[in-house]
Amino acid sequence: MDMKKKLILLLVFSLSQVSLNAQFGEESKEVQNLKDLAKVWGYVKYFHPEVQECNIDWDNALIDALMDLDGAPQEDVAIVLEELLDKAGPLDTTPGAIPELDDDPEINNLNLDWLDSEHFSETIKSKLNNIYTESRRRDHCNLEPVFTDGNLVFEEEPYDNLGQYPNIYYRLLAVFRYWNAIEYFFPYKHIMDQDWDATFDQFVLPIAYSENSVNYNFAFKEMTTYIDDSHSFFNSSTFYQKQGSHLVPFVINWIEGKTVVTDIDDSVNELEVGDIILSLNNIPIEEYRDSIYKYVAGSNEVTRQRNVNNWLRWGNAGFFEVTVEKADGSTQSITNLYRDYTEFLSLHTEDVGDSWEIIKREDCSYGYIHMGRLEAEEIPDMINDLWSYETIVFDIRNYPNGTLWSLIPYLYDHSITIAAFATPDYKYAGQFYWNDVTLGYNNNNNIYSGKIIILFNEHTQSQAEYTVMGLEQYPDAVKIGSQTSGADGNVSTMFLPGQITVYFTGLGIYYPDGTPTQRVGLVPDIEVRPTISGIRNGIDEVLEFALNCALDTMIMDPDTMVVDPDTMIMDPDTMTGTDLVFFEDLMKFYPNPFDNFLQIINTSNDIKEVNIFDVRGKLISTENVINSKMIDVSYLTSGIYIAQWNDKNQLMSQKLVKH
Repeated sequence: MDMKKKLILLLVFSLSQVSLNAQFGEESKEVQNLKDLAKVWGYVKYFHPEVQECNIDWDNALIDALMDLDGAPQEDVAIVLEELLDKAGPLDTTPGAIPELDDDPEINNLNLDWLDSEHFSETIKSKLNNIYTESRRRDHCNLEPVFTDGNLVFEEEPYDNLGQYPNIYYRLLAVFRYWNAIEYFFPYKHIMDQDWDATFDQFVLPIAYSENSVNYNFAFKEMTTYIDDSHSFFNSSTFYQKQGSHLVPFVINWIEGKTVVTDIDDSVNELEVGDIILSLNNIPIEEYRDSIYKYVAGSNEVTRQRNVNNWLRWGNAGFFEVTVEKADGSTQSITNLYRDYTEFLSLHTEDVGDSWEIIKREDCSYGYIHMGRLEAEEIPDMINDLWSYETIVFDIRNYPNGTLWSLIPYLYDHSITIAAFATPDYKYAGQFYWNDVTLGYNNNNNIYSGKIIILFNEHTQSQAEYTVMGLEQYPDAVKIGSQTSGADGNVSTMFLPGQITVYFTGLGIYYPDGTPTQRVGLVPDIEVRPTISGIRNGIDEVLEFALNCALDTMIMDPDTMVVDPDTMIMDPDTMTGTDLVFFEDLMKFYPNPFDNFLQIINTSNDIKEVNIFDVRGKLISTENVINSKMIDVSYLTSGIYIAQWNDKNQLMSQKLVKH
């Protein structure tokens, strides 16, 4: 494109933020044309030495290519791609060899089959393959690790001067930049529900042809949810203005499939803890949640529902109405509620209370530590108070303050290998490498010798999950609660045109033996969830389960026992050992772990069938177990599965592991 035409178009776009009916090649092939351009641009960005050294303004080269492609006939697409490749400059013969890549998808994101796509001319294929032939591990001007063996920093121009609604070319630059970063550097691309190419196809035109800044932001935010990552945060003033900046005077949680009030500001009278929200401003709450759901990210379902709750807290200042279901089954409309940021901020953010305490029961006592409150400088005093107790409960249903590193030397008389990191290679895009991480040291004589119980749920995310991984190696540790957020790894940040900031997990975290944590979350030994009845009765059922003195005396096999008392209310004053139900005699799975066959032994007349789910909650099979049976599970891939069944209206589940 000649300079005069380019300047005229850029001037028009700067004055009017509309698409001017842009079209990139033939309409029916527009998505493919843009995807080919995105792939070529991203590939050259990360593998061509001239671009790696920032000798070429590669963003500007893309803008030129998009302007040339806009309105061009289909036959000119190849010309635009060739000209873009030529702008990268000539390739010199490079000493050394192409790095050898492992086939393991956990450490290899590089799939270059598309280099020989039928969409490309022979000239384009030759140029692309030549770049690969000369690819070597090199420094990149836009990439560096946050710390040694850490996730990456993307140092790129944000184009904030273009405002919140940049022109179509820069909106496409935003898509291309983000899509390629995930393509090469997201450590969990291989476990996305939807193929990443398909996500590009789905969103490139809605983002490109968005009619205003709100549509642009919401289309982009929806795209970011498709990486299935609880760390997929999205920040922009446009988004927050639309969402609203004031808070409701209550806290809600997703319990038993309902939107339940779990805390209330003191100024509110008619609303009660345990009320079930039925509608908000006369919109059914299910409809409200559904309208939000597609815009919230999450590694798994429980976290997405948690994030829907977080969204529902926000809105515009002023009064609003809710309809709730009370404990007696009646409904009530409450119209005098209002949102306010300053007045209700502490309700949603502050966690007031002691960092630790001693909890006494009739037959036993516990040390209890709230890990979200405990500070590193408090640890010596905490140890002085609690280390003599036989059992200590570490409550990690919160976000810790980086205390794991200080605690490890008081729990182990040796260093521990806490995790294996899949670390992105900032010198060779698409490649990761394994890095075992060790914590602790052997120079402390005050090692705890009792038992520990670890509590967690969907609010246990990132550093909190990492903390669990450090504590659970302790001998006799028992994990109680429910599935965690499944996003355990440092977060990388990327700035995009439109004053948008996006985030994603930039470091793969696995157990030392290679067991995954992303999306799966951490699996409890005993699964206990809160119930609506428990909330209404003021009982923290997860904690009360842990504080049952009988738990210390019963023999528990964490590998074969999972409890889900969805309907059980536990009164700490009357609960005895008989309240703990063990299912080993009712339903057995043998062997576990298993290989190609699994025997299900059912000794209960009340259990009719067993459902088997993968760790993402997808139903794999339903087995009729009126009689015991052997099932062929050779088709299952190695990993963790969950068996669930109903016995007398109580949902029970058990972890299964395939070699």
